[in-house]
Amino acid sequence: MHHTQSANVIIGNLGMDPLLPSIRTSNNLFKFITFDVDTLLHQPYWSIFEDKTGRQLFWNSYLKSALFGHFTWPAPWLAGWLNINLVLLVLYAVAGSLLSSGGADRRFTQICIAIALFAQLCNRLLIATVVTHDARMTFPVLVPFIALLGQVTEDVWKAYPAFAEAGFLLLISFAGGGLCFMLQYAGML
Repeated sequence: MHHTQSANVIIGNLGMDPLLPSIRTSNNLFKFITFDVDTLLHQPYWSIFEDKTGRQLFWNSYLKSALFGHFTWPAPWLAGWLNINLVLLVLYAVAGSLLSSGGADRRFTQICIAIALFAQLCNRLLIATVVTHDARMTFPVLVPFIALLGQVTEDVWKAYPAFAEAGFLLLISFAGGGLCFMLQYAGML
């Protein structure tokens, strides 16, 4: 399939039926609560046409599509590293939110993230295709997520310094991995 054909499924359904059997998936609780770490590491890229990439599992698809869209890039080992880093950053943000009190700004940030994720889940429930849980549909969640990471790190720094340092190292690892990924793609690494 050519890039323009697959992009049309995601962007605007120009020329392809959004309910093609090849991109349909079922709605059941298993698909929403299951998270496959092995697929995240060994099939780091997401394809709307291949089950082996974890496309049928909501969270696998959501996180993979957030980083790479539905494209295959060089350096799959580095992509797996970035996938795991992203999962750990999400867990860090959730755990940090639970460990620290936060104020109105934290609650606002959490509400923004929750609304975007809830909208994505509803979209997937209403239209049972793999393209409806593409993270690029809720890309604005990135700004509140970055704000939440900063708020959590700042709040837990005094009470849980080792936890905050681990989060800081995760952020550096993620940023460094992203830089290496782009340098690899550009043929500079």
